[in-house]
Amino acid sequence: MERYQISLPNQQGPSIEKPVQILIPGRRSNNDAEYKDERSQRKLFSQTLSDILLIPMPDDESGRNWIVIMLCKSCIYHFLKGMDSMTKRLVIGCMVAMALLVFSGCAMTEQAKVPKFVLRVNCAATEPYTDKAGNSWLVDQYMESDTKWGAVGGMTVDRGDLGMTGTNSPKVYETECYSMDAYKFSIPNGSYTVRLHFAETYDGITGDGQRVFSITINEKTVLEDFDPYKEAGGFQKPVVKTIKSLTVTNEELVIGFISNIQNPEINGIEILSE
Repeated sequence: MERYQISLPNQQGPSIEKPVQILIPGRRSNNDAEYKDERSQRKLFSQTLSDILLIPMPDDESGRNWIVIMLCKSCIYHFLKGMDSMTKRLVIGCMVAMALLVFSGCAMTEQAKVPKFVLRVNCAATEPYTDKAGNSWLVDQYMESDTKWGAVGGMTVDRGDLGMTGTNSPKVYETECYSMDAYKFSIPNGSYTVRLHFAETYDGITGDGQRVFSITINEKTVLEDFDPYKEAGGFQKPVVKTIKSLTVTNEELVIGFISNIQNPEINGIEILSE
C-alpha cells in the first residue's frame, strides 16, 4: 500500500494548504512486467488526481463532495478497465439503475417534506376545535382588508349541544353561518379538494324543498339546487360534499352562495391541497 500526500489550494489564500492523503493499493515489484503495467496505471490515476486538484475548490462540504465524486469516477474507470465489453455493459447498467433508484428516492423524500396546504373552518365558531380524528378547525371570521380569508356578509348562530351522530366532528354542525354571499380565501396556486359540511338544524325546516340554494367555486357551479335536509336524509343529520381537482391560478378561491328558497347555510369548510 503506497501513501501519497497532496496539498489542496484553499480559496482564502495561496499560503494556506490542506494536506490530503491518497492511498493507492498495489504490489511493489521492480523486477517484473506486471509492476510496469501497474506503475503505468498508478501514473494515470495520479495524473487524473492532479487534473482535479488543479481546479480551485471551495472550502465547504460541496467542494469536498465534488472531489469524492471525481475520485469515485476514476476508481470506477480502473475497475472496468480489465473487463470485457459485455461485462462492462452489465456492470454499468446496474450502476445506472442503482443511481436512479437512489436519486428518485431522495426526490420523493424531499417532496414528502413539503407541507401540504390545509385549512379547516368551523363556520360561526368562536373557539378553536379539534375533532375526534385529530383535525384542527379554526374559528370563523369575516373577510376584511387585513385578513386572508373569511365570510362575505351573512349572520351566525350557535345551537349548542345537538348530540350529532354519524360524524367525527359533531361540534362543526352545532354552529352555522347563513345568508352569506360568499367565503373568500387567499391561498397559493395549485390543485385543491374542497369539502363542504352541512346539516339542517333550523327547526323551521321540517321537510324536503324548504331550503334550496346553489354553490359556485370561482364562478363555476359545483352544487345546483342543493337541499341540505334532503341530501342528509332528515333533520340534524350531517352531509359532506366533496369537490376535487379545483385549480387555483390567481391565488384566490371564492365559494359563492346563490339563494333559491330560504337562506343558504354552511357549517364547515375544508380546503386541502392535492
